[in-house]
Parts: sequence; structure tokens; C-alpha cells
Amino acid sequence: MWQLIIELGRDANGKRRWKYESVRGTKGHAKKVLRQRLNELEAGTHVEPTDLSVAEFLRSWHSDHARHHLCAHAHATRLLKGGVHPKVVSERLGHASIGITLDTYSHVMPGMQEEEEEIDAGLRAALAG
Repeated sequence: MWQLIIELGRDANGKRRWKYESVRGTKGHAKKVLRQRLNELEAGTHVEPTDLSVAEFLRSWHSDHARHHLCAHAHATRLLKGGVHPKVVSERLGHASIGITLDTYSHVMPGMQEEEEEIDAGLRAALAG
């Protein structure tokens, strides 16, 4: 078993903070885990352990996720009501295709119902004539 000890810097009071981790396996495996942890620290993806319970963490995550989702939905709705092309909105939202955006937001697009009625009337006239 290998013991990894990584200095995380100093806290607000100037006290050094350390991360301790035990790794089972070979020395090579321990080095690999150490490199992963150091890369996490450099990339900013390292997660500090906290005193939060799982339920508290999930509540916090859910409220943040819901807040982001509501903001994105409101933004998309305003853009489409303002006449921005659905392809642009789709790209901003990160949708895989414009179809997802149209399926979700077609009810807020101005004039969409009127355009559909005009196309339908034109097709009927062409078929009758």
C-alpha cells in the first residue's frame, strides 16, 4: 500500500492543507494515481471533501441545476420571441440538432401558426386547382 500526501496550499487562516490518500497496488499504479490527482488540482477539477451529507449535496446540486435550466429556458424563449433564428438558439443551448429546439420552443415562435396556416391553404389551393 502506498500513501500519497499532497499539499493543497494554505487556508484562509494561513494553515497548510494536506490531502492524504492510500493507494493499493504497485509503485507504478501509485505514481499514476498521484499524476491524476496533480492534474485534477491544476485543472481545477479537484473536489474537496466536505461535511455535507449526501442529501444536502444533492439538494444543492439540484437547485443549482434547476436555476441554470430555468435561465437557459428563459433566454431561449426571449430569443425566439424576438425573432432570432432557431438554429442560432439551438447552437447557444448546445442542442444536438435544431429539431430539439423546435420541438421544445415552437409554441413561442411568433407567426409560426400563421405560416403553417398559409402553407396549408396554399397546398389546398394547389391541389384543388
